[in-house]
Amino acid sequence: MIKSLVDHDISLATLWVFDLKNQKEWNITTDNARVWQLDLISEANKSIQ
Repeated sequence: MIKSLVDHDISLATLWVFDLKNQKEWNITTDNARVWQLDLISEANKSIQ
């Protein structure tokens, strides 16, 4: 999906991380299982600069 956004020059939105205690299954941090999402966003940002 990110490749499609980049390929079509669609502006990317900011990803906000609110580390709420009652929402641990949805947060994205540098030290949890969803860190790959930050990596993809970082690579996409580099490719459109």
